[in-house]
Amino acid sequence: DEVYRLMTTTRVTPHRKTRTLKIADISYRLPDTSVAELIGLLEEVAELQEKEGVVDLPELADVVRLDIDDLFPVREALSILNLAHVSDGDIIMTEEGKNFLSDDITDKKVRFARLLLEHIPLAPFIQNTLQAQTQQKLNETYFLTKLENYFTENEAARVLDTLIDWARYAELFSYDYNTGTLSLEDVE
Repeated sequence: DEVYRLMTTTRVTPHRKTRTLKIADISYRLPDTSVAELIGLLEEVAELQEKEGVVDLPELADVVRLDIDDLFPVREALSILNLAHVSDGDIIMTEEGKNFLSDDITDKKVRFARLLLEHIPLAPFIQNTLQAQTQQKLNETYFLTKLENYFTENEAARVLDTLIDWARYAELFSYDYNTGTLSLEDVE
């Protein structure tokens, strides 16, 4: 309990009661988690929150059978997307998170796309770059090269793969695994 509390405690100043994680640019190292993991953990938080109010992170870890190394990337993603708030070892769903869970699949995708564009600078960077192309497509090497200014080659690939997974779910852009091409074509 104490370890979880220390790892999620934010400093509170008299002027700021809560801390919101703000991501400045594309150099943010996206947490290594899938959309399915995000939704699954959010559903567990909703279930526990309904029973108990505030959800204790160690209890959540026990329920979903995840150790800290597996739980924290998912928790971080929920936090940066404003789907849940984490503080002092506890996690609670935000109104955005509650609305996301109650949405049908189409509305979930629309909401997730909006959240990506609002909170993850790499998402609008890729979307705007693709929009600026005549054919609205570009090989992934362009984006990998940009990310390699901040990360190792392997980490840049992992960050881009994570965003591609999230953006494909949200239908922000398409990705052809055979050619490594990102495009705005065929996006429904």
